[in-house]
Amino acid sequence: MLCICCNQCLISIIVKALLALKTMLIISLLYLIDLSYVIKASKNIKVPNDRNVEVKLSHNVEEKERYLLYEYNFWSMTRIYEERTKLDESIIEIINATYSFHILHYDPAGKILGRYQFLKCISGSCHYDMPDVYVNFIQGGNNLEGLYVATILDEKNWKVNWNVLFAIIYATMTPAKIGDGDEQDVVSY
Repeated sequence: MLCICCNQCLISIIVKALLALKTMLIISLLYLIDLSYVIKASKNIKVPNDRNVEVKLSHNVEEKERYLLYEYNFWSMTRIYEERTKLDESIIEIINATYSFHILHYDPAGKILGRYQFLKCISGSCHYDMPDVYVNFIQGGNNLEGLYVATILDEKNWKVNWNVLFAIIYATMTPAKIGDGDEQDVVSY
């Protein structure tokens, strides 16, 4: 016979296990019915009730993807000028591009694995090869813990150059030191 404290602990463990099992069953069900949810961010999203959500049915197994996809338009203007002349003689660099962010994995502790992917260069100096960048960070603090790039294995001296994706990642993912970000309560099902 277990004491009252042990019974409460046992009940707590069983409840947590059942909740985890429920989540796994829901995810498995979504995989089984072959659904892919794609949520695209756009200027049309103004209020919480006005969402642009597309549900796509995946027919081909090779092309099947299950993720949250956010597409962003990026516009940046950088101005470099001589301190004495101010804006008389300046170098202006404008970049207009589209990139996406995919949430690939999310765990209960708030750790997220995501992928930034360059989609297209609209204007400016972004017409060069930008490989996909994988990041892992903590939800709530938006603290970047790791940044990874898939290299081209055929080329021996291939290296990654600084590009728009790295600038976006570092600007959005490192507002504070690890663990010192803003506090958020995130409801996830």
